[in-house]
Amino acid sequence: MINRGMADDVQLATLTRILDEYCEQAGTRARTLHASTWHGA
Repeated sequence: MINRGMADDVQLATLTRILDEYCEQAGTRARTLHASTWHGA
C-alpha cells in the first residue's frame, strides 16, 4: 500500500535530481536568451 502523505528517501532524491536538472536547463536557456537580447539578435 502506498502512503501518499510521505515521500521516502529514494523519492526525495529522485525529485531533487529532477528539479536540479530542470533548473539547470531553464537557467541555461534564460542566459542564452538574455545574451542574445543584449547583443541585438
